[in-house]
Amino acid sequence: RQGRERMSEPELNHKVYQYAHSQMRQHVGRGECWDLVDAALRYAGAVRNAGGGDEVDYVWGTEIGPHQTIAGDVVQLRNYEFVVKTVTRVEFDDGEFTQNTKTESTKRPHHTAIVDHYTTKGLVIIEQNYPKGSKVTQNTLPLSNFGPITETSFVSRKDAKGKMRPAKVSVTTTVEVSGRIWAYRPKASESAPKHKGKQ
Repeated sequence: RQGRERMSEPELNHKVYQYAHSQMRQHVGRGECWDLVDAALRYAGAVRNAGGGDEVDYVWGTEIGPHQTIAGDVVQLRNYEFVVKTVTRVEFDDGEFTQNTKTESTKRPHHTAIVDHYTTKGLVIIEQNYPKGSKVTQNTLPLSNFGPITETSFVSRKDAKGKMRPAKVSVTTTVEVSGRIWAYRPKASESAPKHKGKQ
C-alpha cells in the first residue's frame, strides 16, 4: 500500500547542502548571512526562521552539538572569536636566530552558516557576509583551543648579513577559541512537498 511520508533528515540535509554549494562565489538575497541559510532551507522544504536582528539567537530546527553535525546542518554563533598565534623561529648552526610572532583574530559576533563537513580541526562551513559584504564562500571554524603545535623544517634562509645559509625553521601555532557556537538539524516544514513511500 502506498503512503505519504515527510522528507527524511538525510534528504533535507542533502538539499540544504546542495543549495549552499550551488551559490558559491555569489550573493544570495540581500547578502546577509541569514539570507543564505533561509534560502537553502526554503529550497529544501525545511522549517525556516523569521529572523529578528542581531539580538536574536535564531532557531533552525532540532538543536544538536557541534561535534554531531553533518553536511547541511546549520550553525549559529554568538560572540565567537578565535585567535591564532604563530611564532616563527629561524636558527642557524652558529646559534644566530631570528624570531617573529604574528597574532590574527577572527570574530563573528552574531552569525549563521551551513555545515559543509566536520574535521578534527573544526567545522568547515559555507557562509555569506564574512568578511562583511563577501559572497558565499567556505571557511573553517575551530571548536576548541589547541596547541602549541610546532612544525620544523630545514631550509636555506638569509642571515643578518643577507647571506643564504642552511637554517632550522620552527613554526609554533596556538589557537584560542571563545564565545558560543551551536548547531541545528533542519526539520521538514508541514507545508513542504511530501514524497511517496511504502507503508
